[in-house]
Amino acid sequence: MKKEGFKIRGAKLVKREDKSYFHPLKEDKINMDSLLIETGNPFLRELTLSNYLKVTYNKEMNEITNQEDQVSWLKINKGKKVIINANGLVNDDNTALISYGYWYWNSADEWLPYDYQNKSQ
Repeated sequence: MKKEGFKIRGAKLVKREDKSYFHPLKEDKINMDSLLIETGNPFLRELTLSNYLKVTYNKEMNEITNQEDQVSWLKINKGKKVIINANGLVNDDNTALISYGYWYWNSADEWLPYDYQNKSQ
């Protein structure tokens, strides 16, 4: 993933009286192979996160903040499952996976199901 411009780390949310912020965990605390687990269907995997996942992409500038890197954080809502199909699309409802940072601001078009069709046209 590093060749493609991605850096992935675990992170936790630290809340203080004056502000909240994401604190990165040591890289050895996240096992990339354990993030996607088998579901019994060879075309589906379940995304598992024990904390937040910090994703940094450094091949394009963040046009929202004018910073060099696009930084996002992912979290799975408690009690929800995130199932990903062989095409990399999330099959679950849009409330299971929460994104913060760049992917939050840049993903409005992706909030709709991939097979959505506007019935008013």
